[in-house]
Amino acid sequence: MEDEYGHEIEEGVSKQDTREVQAQAGIDGKSAILNEFCLVCGYNRKYAITVLNRKEQPPRRRSGPKPVYGNDVLKVLKRFWLDAD
Repeated sequence: MEDEYGHEIEEGVSKQDTREVQAQAGIDGKSAILNEFCLVCGYNRKYAITVLNRKEQPPRRRSGPKPVYGNDVLKVLKRFWLDAD
């Protein structure tokens, strides 16, 4: 699995799980959690802190008008799409 920057991360480890556990831990626990997160994901500490502190953002929408196709173009596209399967 990869994060949003294409870095490879291990299955079973999520930022959300780590954030929840880290929120309940003391300073020594947070350090241990960060160390384990770095080992599992292969990040250095500074990058792991940045990743964990980043707020979740909704996906970006494409700018500009949506493409509009006429019926004649849609028929041809549909035929190509069905033939490609």
